[in-house]
Amino acid sequence: MQGKEQGRQVERAVSGEHVKFKTRLEHKTYSVEEVAERMFRALQMIDEESRSEPAPKDRTNYSKKFPLEKCEQIVSASLKRRKIKSERITEDNQQKFLQALGTLRRKKAKRVVYKMNPKALITLNTKERQAESCSAAELRRAYLAELLKQHPAVLNELALSNLLDKSSQ
Repeated sequence: MQGKEQGRQVERAVSGEHVKFKTRLEHKTYSVEEVAERMFRALQMIDEESRSEPAPKDRTNYSKKFPLEKCEQIVSASLKRRKIKSERITEDNQQKFLQALGTLRRKKAKRVVYKMNPKALITLNTKERQAESCSAAELRRAYLAELLKQHPAVLNELALSNLLDKSSQ
């Protein structure tokens, strides 16, 4: 266990009084060697589970590829990348090291790839194509502003005809 003393300040809800106190936060920590050993044991378990696979290509030998010393190097390099100088690893970070090994248990990743077939393209006559339309509700903010930029005369005519229709009623 590794701890660090920190000052805290609390405000009481009823009286509003501020109370200062010091407390010690303790975290379960592990050495680089301990985490590397747990990683190595996890690799050995994966190898052991894969021995029962019928196909030889599905059997793994991660513990030979990553001996204990190599696991220690990986953990140390990771600590350096994260700029952790204490050489102690918290419970959460140890769990992340072990979770990273979980992907090794997967058999294969499946990925769907769609291939375009140019023969599936067809030519359409514009007369056969459905006309584009929009409702009045779609003519909001940006749509209306863009239409005004493109066709100011048409929209002015629509607005005037609408006003004339309302005034004649």
